[in-house]
Amino acid sequence: MEKPYYTMVELAELMSMSTKGLHNALHNETFPIPTYKLGKFRVADKQVVSYYFEQKRLEGFNKFTTKN
Repeated sequence: MEKPYYTMVELAELMSMSTKGLHNALHNETFPIPTYKLGKFRVADKQVVSYYFEQKRLEGFNKFTTKN
């Protein structure tokens, strides 16, 4: 069974960040995707991450359609 979440290492890689940069953004509450504790690990739900990227994609499309 595939796990339904990303670890912090996986999430940092997906976001093109270092893990230290990700931890700093989480600590400073500037990271845009919510994460949660799962046992002793912090993780991000894959569907939530996917939704975040979908919203960014739609923002990009809207820039093209509302320019005129």
